[in-house]
Amino acid sequence: MNDNLWTQFEQITDHLVNSYANLTNLKVDSIHSGRTLNSIWMFIRNCIIKAAKEVIPYHKVANNSTQRLPKSITQLQLAIKKVNQIYYLFKASNIKSFK
Repeated sequence: MNDNLWTQFEQITDHLVNSYANLTNLKVDSIHSGRTLNSIWMFIRNCIIKAAKEVIPYHKVANNSTQRLPKSITQLQLAIKKVNQIYYLFKASNIKSFK
């Protein structure tokens, strides 16, 4: 982000906020409840997000790290999975059901 983009972001945000009648006529005395405050914040938040999507540059990054855990740990996890499968095959209740 450079100064030009920040200025553009500011201008778009101001324009969007001023386009909502709820926000242009806003006074401190007009907020009487938490519900009203939440509603006003929702309008402001939406304006900021919309301006950010229009102005702030972004790019998608591919996930390059397919192996997050060390190989030894993944091998142990596979071994434990196989042991659990064998355990459930020879579990007492399963053996009784085959008789």
